[in-house]
Amino acid sequence: EFCDKFIEKAKQLMREKSTDRQMQSELFFDAYLADIFKDQAGFAGTELIRRVVGTSGVRDIKGIEDEEAKAKAERLCMTAGMNSFWNRRLWPAARTTSSISKRSV
Repeated sequence: EFCDKFIEKAKQLMREKSTDRQMQSELFFDAYLADIFKDQAGFAGTELIRRVVGTSGVRDIKGIEDEEAKAKAERLCMTAGMNSFWNRRLWPAARTTSSISKRSV
């Protein structure tokens, strides 16, 4: 729902404010937004992975004291991160990263 509202508002603003003729094309703008969403999904995936394997140590994962719970959180971050990164080209069709994760696991 968030993405749908974002797309709707972005298209409205582009129609109202843009002087770029190419951006006035709905087909071009849809492709442009799809590229943004693909980049976003890939970046989100790398951030999830970084939380587990990064050297800086992110408190939200590293701070979990229960080793079983920490391992579960790390596996979840790694799985979601890898799925989001490797399947980023599917993202605009899937519309949510959770549906990508469910399909890929």
